[in-house]
Amino acid sequence: PQIGAVKPLSVGFEIRADNTPSKPATMKLSPSVDACDREAGEPLDLQGVVPGLLPNEISSNAVDVCRAAVKAYPDVARFRYQLGRALLVAGKVDEAKKAIQEAADMGHVRAVFELGYLNATGTGMPVNRKQANTFYAAASDKGDPYGMTSWGRALFNGYGVDRDATKGLDLLLKAAAMGHTYAMNDLAAIFTEGRNGVPADPARAVAFLKAGVERQDMYSMNLLGRNYLAGTGVEKDPKSALELFQKSMDLGQPYAPGSLARMYRDGVGVQQDLAEAQRLFEVATDRGDQSAAYDRAALELQRGDKADQPLAVRYLAFAAALDLRNELPNAKATLAKFGTKAKTAALKKLRGELKSKIAANGSMDDQLIKVARAVWEQANPRRDLF
Repeated sequence: PQIGAVKPLSVGFEIRADNTPSKPATMKLSPSVDACDREAGEPLDLQGVVPGLLPNEISSNAVDVCRAAVKAYPDVARFRYQLGRALLVAGKVDEAKKAIQEAADMGHVRAVFELGYLNATGTGMPVNRKQANTFYAAASDKGDPYGMTSWGRALFNGYGVDRDATKGLDLLLKAAAMGHTYAMNDLAAIFTEGRNGVPADPARAVAFLKAGVERQDMYSMNLLGRNYLAGTGVEKDPKSALELFQKSMDLGQPYAPGSLARMYRDGVGVQQDLAEAQRLFEVATDRGDQSAAYDRAALELQRGDKADQPLAVRYLAFAAALDLRNELPNAKATLAKFGTKAKTAALKKLRGELKSKIAANGSMDDQLIKVARAVWEQANPRRDLF
């Protein structure tokens, strides 16, 4: 019978012992999904038994049911990994790391990938790209689509490893063929712009994004919206862009509020509304969008003499703190131009938002960035929570 079938299936068989007459027996089978699988199973987990949930879909009940599953089935590595997922969402990072490590040691492949993710993002530990790549490569070698995507991305772009664009592209294509929408989004970015020897093919990029949207991927929605806004690979269609950005934001995507904010800021496809743009940039910053934080600071500075200098400093600190790949060097450069008075006020307010004290040494700018990162992590223990 199928897992979760309402009616049990009766299976008949015979028992024989030497030359004695056989005896008939009947067994009723009604397999069910454990609550831990329902509450914290992950999509495309090759060792999983359910379609799975994204991090933002994991409920507060998941920790308790997964603890129960681990206790009942201590030899099932999957339950330990899913407990780790639930603990991460609950903000219990140290406990999560322990559960994930145990699952990886017991042979759960997705847990190996997750260890790479923790190292890559500095979740509960210092950022270590080299160590992250070791885990990503191991998961990729075992056929995990998440591992293929992250290792392929690292190879294609040369993130912490010598660039091998051919192998990286091949892994991304394989992961996309397995249904991993993050790989589809990476491929869309590559074919939209043309990178590392791969010629631009905007129409192919749009095809990948539409495939992601069909699978209800909120990142694909945001990216396809940008294509409609710019007319890249499709005809310009601000209305469709607006609808995709809104749906993506409603699903919790971190960068979609910033995409919407820029439409309101510039009056593209909508009536210009700077107050709404300001609000949306702040929502995006709360979700971890470094570019939105930078744009929020810039919007404040446009007010000239009426600008709230400490507020601008605050958002520049968030922009630099969230920019793990140093894609916004202007954030630090702009922050450095502010006076001590504004920086001191911003730092005092940020420290006041922390529930626990942290040691932040160095220049005033370094302290601002470190404390801003701590404030964000306090509310968002993992970057992909959305």
